[in-house]
Amino acid sequence: MTIVILSCLCVSAQMRVWVDGYAKYRIDLEQIDSITFIKAGEQAEPTGALTGRFSVSPNQQILFSQGNLQHNPATNVWRFADRQYDIIGSANAKLSPTYDGWLDMFGWGTGNYATLASNNSSNYSFYTEWGSNPIANGGNEANVWRAPTKDEWGYLLNDRENADKLFGLGRIENVKGLIILPDNWILPEGASFVASTTQGLTKEGQYYYTSGVIGYEHNIYTADQWSIMEAAGAVFLPAAGNRSAKSVYNVNSEGNYWTSTGDLVDGSSSTYAHYLEFKTNTVTPLYRHNNYYGRSVRLIRVIK
Repeated sequence: MTIVILSCLCVSAQMRVWVDGYAKYRIDLEQIDSITFIKAGEQAEPTGALTGRFSVSPNQQILFSQGNLQHNPATNVWRFADRQYDIIGSANAKLSPTYDGWLDMFGWGTGNYATLASNNSSNYSFYTEWGSNPIANGGNEANVWRAPTKDEWGYLLNDRENADKLFGLGRIENVKGLIILPDNWILPEGASFVASTTQGLTKEGQYYYTSGVIGYEHNIYTADQWSIMEAAGAVFLPAAGNRSAKSVYNVNSEGNYWTSTGDLVDGSSSTYAHYLEFKTNTVTPLYRHNNYYGRSVRLIRVIK
């Protein structure tokens, strides 16, 4: 990693962080007081993790991965998307065990069978954690990442302190999605954010809904503007759509993010599973539907 400071001494400046030849962060600064380098292995964030801390229970915080989970069937490589707003879209219809490309829609619990395309719920009855696989750009070790549980999504969006003020619908470079802010959120200088609940989205039980709001217009960012938000800890879940068998739907319209929580039948198997769903007028942390749909996966890492 290389850090380059341009135009210092410092009425205004731009800080760029380069990773593998790519300017991963570009932040415009009015003033620089100091620069702190953190030795790897001490206080630095784990590889592949974003910086924001998010409470998912009264006594547990997590880090989100840098982007949605992706898989290449031909090479059996798992990775995180390079950017939070990257989505694969219609190419998910190409899934097969020999497909040499990237997928980011998975049936529930398919950490051991990412290309399963059956619409028979019994084929998804037993959950295999996606994070049981090494994630190439997430430390490349097995069993350090996992999907959130149903209760964790619910606590994050419903029950933590100021939960209803710490999320908003929006878009980055015309990719629509859901923005979630960390517990200790401080709006960076030069950035903007509005919670969708201040724009008409109303809490109704365990979900949020309005009949009239166009939520994806609430927060609009360029890539550079989003880099400021991300550096302050913000998370973006893109509306990547969903898949049934090999048909892809709702790309850049609807977001669906699996939890690890299924509905058990006879204590052993499941035909339904829980996920977070959002659209332009709805945010539903505790949705439940058939487990065979291909949906997005955003892994988390527990802060110990």
